[in-house]
Amino acid sequence: MRWIRVLHLGTGNDALWAALTGEFRLTVAQHYLISIGRENDDEHAARLSAPASEENGFRYMVDRQCQAWRDEHLPLVHTGAVVAARPVGAYLEMVTVAGQSKAEFRFLVRHSAAGHSGSETSVAAVGHKLPVPGWPPTQWPIPHLLLPS
Repeated sequence: MRWIRVLHLGTGNDALWAALTGEFRLTVAQHYLISIGRENDDEHAARLSAPASEENGFRYMVDRQCQAWRDEHLPLVHTGAVVAARPVGAYLEMVTVAGQSKAEFRFLVRHSAAGHSGSETSVAAVGHKLPVPGWPPTQWPIPHLLLPS
């Protein structure tokens, strides 16, 4: 998947960000606004969650989030990762990236036109829980994907 390749290259934060679903981008923006004391600012959150924005704080937020994903997952991607995807719901797949060690990371991919060739995909979540926008944003665990901690 292209998202993994861009993560692996260590560049292309704009491409990583734009590949997220709107709900995922919105929850990241809401978490960011809470962290800087701007809770309940729906208009600012909407502007920050755009695929691209000139909004104050946008570049810092996107760069910080993308770096956090790289810090957590890049060592695994660099160690000869194997990628596997399986359907977990309507228009939704769980992608698992497993390295040579037993470590792995998972993310959810949403298809805009499942079953059709050339369907567009977006990253719906990193992990096995779907983001739910709000103040504060939360996550909805997909019951059959609950993993032991």
